[in-house]
Amino acid sequence: MQIIAVKPTLRPNRVNLVFDNQKYLPFFIDDFVSLGLKKNKPLSAEKLAEICRQSVLFLAKDYCFRQISISPKVEKTLTPKLKVYLQKIKQKYYYPVDIDQNEIIGFCLSYLNSQNLLDETKFVNYYLKRYPRKSQNELLFRLRQLGVSVSAVNDQGEPNSDRQKIIKILQKKKITTEIMRNYQEKNRLYSSLYRKGFSLSQVKSVIDEYLISG
Repeated sequence: MQIIAVKPTLRPNRVNLVFDNQKYLPFFIDDFVSLGLKKNKPLSAEKLAEICRQSVLFLAKDYCFRQISISPKVEKTLTPKLKVYLQKIKQKYYYPVDIDQNEIIGFCLSYLNSQNLLDETKFVNYYLKRYPRKSQNELLFRLRQLGVSVSAVNDQGEPNSDRQKIIKILQKKKITTEIMRNYQEKNRLYSSLYRKGFSLSQVKSVIDEYLISG
């Protein structure tokens, strides 16, 4: 097998390597030079495997950059997305040799961490804004599952305290003393707040304060 053409693409620094079977692979143009590749030169099995690995790695890193530009990521949120993407490119492009998916993912995560692109603080800030009504307990539980340290959550300060969140929910629902006298409405509100992770004692305390001040 050999490369018969190197075609430019609309994307910067990306070319398509066209093989003599008319199949092609996306490739980083600098890698074409660094690997000493040439057109119309037979490729050994080792060189072909290296080309395939570098192609997958190039696409995987580019995908990671695009995902992080959409929203902050940590390893446990990026990894499943990257696994799905790797399966897609395996089906879309021509890879005559097997590529170690775990090696590619590990390399990408290591590189991103070395560049401080998987920033826990930025991710926590994004996560808190995305779920403003979740209780602190539920947020801590979910973030721990994603491998985020508690200190990164605590660094965000008091603006997202449970008390303020409950008050905002009460204001939005326009809760009044009359509504709370209705047994079904009262239970519905308590259940709703409890499902969001707020403790019942805290819910009762904040509602009592809210009704008195209102």
